[in-house]
Parts: sequence; C-alpha cells; structure tokens
Amino acid sequence: MMLENSLFGTSEGSAMSQYGTSNTFQAAPAILAQTQGYTTAAYHGDVPSYWNRENTYKSWGYDYYFSKSYYKDKKSYEIGYGLKDKIFLKELVPWMEQLPQPFYSKIITLTNHYPYPLDKKNVTIPKTKTGDDTVDGYVQTAHYLDQAVGEFMKYLKKSGLDKNTMVVFYGDHYAISDNHKKAIAQLLGKKSVDDFDITQFQKVPLMIHMPGLKGGINHTYGGEIDVLPTVENLLGIDSSKYIQLGTDLLAPNRNQTVAFRDGDFVSPTITKVGSAYYDTQTGKKITNPTESQKTQEQDSLNRTTTMLSLSDRIIQGDLLRFYHPDGFTKVDKSKYNYKLSAAKTSLKKAQEDKKTSVLYENGNKSTIDDYVTDAPELSTSSSTSSSSSSDN
Repeated sequence: MMLENSLFGTSEGSAMSQYGTSNTFQAAPAILAQTQGYTTAAYHGDVPSYWNRENTYKSWGYDYYFSKSYYKDKKSYEIGYGLKDKIFLKELVPWMEQLPQPFYSKIITLTNHYPYPLDKKNVTIPKTKTGDDTVDGYVQTAHYLDQAVGEFMKYLKKSGLDKNTMVVFYGDHYAISDNHKKAIAQLLGKKSVDDFDITQFQKVPLMIHMPGLKGGINHTYGGEIDVLPTVENLLGIDSSKYIQLGTDLLAPNRNQTVAFRDGDFVSPTITKVGSAYYDTQTGKKITNPTESQKTQEQDSLNRTTTMLSLSDRIIQGDLLRFYHPDGFTKVDKSKYNYKLSAAKTSLKKAQEDKKTSVLYENGNKSTIDDYVTDAPELSTSSSTSSSSSSDN
C-alpha cells in the first residue's frame, strides 16, 4: 500500500484485506501502464490469496500476478512462507521474458522472513551465537538473500536487461521485533537496547540501480511512502497530479519527517517514541527541550498527524473514486484474470501482437540458460522451465 500508492496502511488490520477488493486506487501499475505503456506483473512464491493480493492487484491494475501455481514446485523448494529465493528468482524468468517491453515487475522474496528458517544445505555463513533462534537465523537468511540477488543481477547483465532497467531493492518492514532486545544488543556489541534503538531499527534497505544514475549514498530521511514519487521522478512521470502523500527523495529542501503508523516519527533532529522525544543524532531523551526543539517537535507531530489522518480518510472513505487525474482512466478490475491458463493465453497473444518481449528479441529462444544459480535443489534440473505447469 505504501510503496505502490504512497498511502499509509490503516491503524488496525490490513488495508489490502479490508479495502483492496472494493476501493478505487491510482497505483503504480496503472500509472505506468497508462502514462508510458508498461506491461505490469507481480511475482510471489506463495498462494495468491495471501494478504488479499489476488483481488487487490486487480484494483491496482496489475496485468499479471504470477503466484505459486506458476512455478515448478517440490517440497524441497519451499521453506517458511513459500519458494526459496534462489529457486524463485530463477523460476520467474520464463514468465518475465514473455512480457511485452517496457515492463514493470514487482518481485516478492520470502526466505529472509521471520522466523528465518534455512535448511543446512543452503547455509553458507556460520550462525551468530546469541542463542536466540530468530536473531541467529536472520543473519543466515539475509546472506542467502544477498546471494540470490547477486545471481539475479548477473542474469540481468548477461541477458542484456540491465542496459534498460531500473532495479529498486527495498525491505518492507523491520527485521526483528523488540521481543528480542537482549540478543539484538549482544549481536551489536551493546550492553542493552532501548526504545530509541528499536525505532532506529525500523530502517529498511532502499537501493536504486539504473543506467545513468550516479552511484552513492543519499543521506536524506525518508520512508516507503516516498518511494513511488521518487521512482516516478526518475521515469519522467509528473506525480503532482496524483494523490500521493510521499515526496521525491531526490528533491532538494524536502521535509524529512518520517511518519510511523502509530503516530511516532523520525526526523534528522527529533525522534518521537510514544510520549518521549529524543535527539536523533545522539539518541538521548529530551527532557528539557529548547524553544527550537519545541517548535521542531510540534511541527513534526502536526505533519505526522495530518498525513495519517488524510490517508485514513482517503482509504476508509474510498475518496479516490471521486478524483479523476488528467489522462488517467479508472481501473476496470473485470479486465484482469490471474489464472494460469488465462495468463498463458494472454502472453501468447502478446507475443504475436506486440513483438517486444525479451523472448521475441532473443529469437524466441529462452534466456533461462543465462541464469546461473548454485541452489543445491536445482543441481540436476536447473534448466527445466516452469511454464509447463498445469493449471489449478
């Protein structure tokens, strides 16, 4: 909801589950399709109903949703919430290469997710020794994900896709909850962690890689609410005509207050946790604020409260059904069918009509052989295509 709509979730329950089926949205897939002719697809190695994705993605305008039934599957291919990352990232290639270009693909990996299980044959880094299974497992699954992403990036380069692709990596939420403070402190070499530390641990990765984009680290404060306007800017899309609560992370002089769903916030100077305020740079609690700090606290609090209130009104009132941005047509949910048989038919027709897919450009020869993985489960069957799977 945050990344593809620049709106917050609801304070209670899942916004996708409660409102994803019925609401009107102006989400990233529909914007990209309507403004720049993108084909749009989401990939997920779990069942399509998880978090009501199969309905919400229709509301957002996804052309395709490649969920669990689209991939070759064995018991050894799964762990935790679904397909292991190395297998999943390779298995999605036969589908991605069929998409007419340009295409927008959202890929959801699962292995580096609580409770962080990993079978021995996939372990490539020693466990940390905090004694906490969650914390120690996290380190191993994070390394596994790093390796899987590395394999995927090598595929993009070998297939030539890297030359015209923007890749955005992001984490969707914190890694480890505050139920594991003692082990977290031990891992970080600290005596203890407090509420301020836990708030700082809400940080997630955001990396953008694309041709022509100067490398480096941008130290601005931002949240997932800001990702969509940033991507739109990089693609030359004017986000100002849409109702989006985030701001472009690359814009100068932007407000850097990051609102949390519970009303807390982080800014470069002030962090709010519950009823307490902290100096963001030192981590020390502010007990006797200066006049300047009082002003900053109030300004950031007002901004946070306003943004959350506006988002709630938009989602809970389904207000976007009344707003018609110039050049944007309301998404017709009835157009989308995510069954395997329907996707095969649609992709076959697209190959014949548009002739812009990676598969077509490669002389209708699959690029799957460009994908190299060390996944032990695929050691004898790594070149098997998943597109021959049977329908549900």
